[in-house]
Amino acid sequence: MRLSRRWGKSFFITRLLCETAINGYPAGYFAPTYKLLREVFEECRRRLLPIIASANLSDKVIRLVTGGHIDFWTLEDPDAGRSRKYKLVAIDEAGMARNLGDVYNNAIRATLTDYQGSLWLAGTPKGKGFFYTAWAKGQDPDATKWASWQMPTITNTTVPGMALEMEEARREMPERAFRQEHLAEFLEDAGGVFLGVDEIIQPVRSTASAASIGIDIAKVEDFTVLCALSANGDQVDMERFNRMDWDRQQAKMVAFIQRHPGASVYMDSTGVGSPIYEAVRKALPNRQIHAYHLTAQSKSDLITNLAMQVEQKKISIFDDPILVSEMKAYEYTFNPRTRNVSMNAPEGMHDDTVIALGLAAWPLRTGNFGAAFDTDDFNTFWNS
Repeated sequence: MRLSRRWGKSFFITRLLCETAINGYPAGYFAPTYKLLREVFEECRRRLLPIIASANLSDKVIRLVTGGHIDFWTLEDPDAGRSRKYKLVAIDEAGMARNLGDVYNNAIRATLTDYQGSLWLAGTPKGKGFFYTAWAKGQDPDATKWASWQMPTITNTTVPGMALEMEEARREMPERAFRQEHLAEFLEDAGGVFLGVDEIIQPVRSTASAASIGIDIAKVEDFTVLCALSANGDQVDMERFNRMDWDRQQAKMVAFIQRHPGASVYMDSTGVGSPIYEAVRKALPNRQIHAYHLTAQSKSDLITNLAMQVEQKKISIFDDPILVSEMKAYEYTFNPRTRNVSMNAPEGMHDDTVIALGLAAWPLRTGNFGAAFDTDDFNTFWNS
């Protein structure tokens, strides 16, 4: 089911799971992230409370006095559901799930055999992956075991003033964001921010000299990423690492920069990045190392610039699975409370390679790779 935002997807899935378990059968719920899993677990537990025999979030299972039960899985586990059997399987936010086709074919599909169970895939479209393939099967009259539906937000008649809200959203949101989030349309690029990612992948890695280096500093569980581009916008080098003490990270940054003499450097100087930036600049006093402080506005400027370079094919990138997947997943997010549109990685995914590439691509706007850069003056630089 192609379901738009605010259609009532979570309520629909919760009801399917609960009805199956109440009737004495096993059901399986699969979600891309633990946070989604936990929310649906708590909602099922609340609705089933009078007939629950046991409910343990640690074990991710709710058992009922009827003999039925609901198992909860995250799709981060490639063996999710393996060796189990279910009367019903519900896959939530199927458009967000990476490698969904592999997990379904290798683990989930077999769980439906014993009971000849039913499969429900629900979510807002995110590109044309396995979720799109499954939906397309449902539109094929020859695929008699499959059916699919598209439910735009406006079809949810339980929310007062929905028609007016959708007209306002259409005026205020980028067209691609509105089409994906509220019309439930499958678009070629998952997030809709970077168009034509596949078209800028290098068939052969460039051997050109680096002119610009972008460095994104790790925050807690994130990765530190270093990316280098040539003056023509070709990616020429990249490193990615985490779970490393700051001294070792600093040493790797210095070595990376020294590997590319003459390249200007643009470093994330936000939070923990500030002392790292100062240390690297002190270690390399003769290099042009510029700070880039990431705020909501400066991050938006950075990503907008990168999106322009991608769309206009002014840069090329490695065929690196992490970089490519992070770029394809980058999405527009609409906040109905503030009515603001932002650009971010989906929940549960990193965007470190995107930020590092964006920092390296920042001077491509003017071609002025050696320009001094004042972090307090970046808006003047951008709007000049």
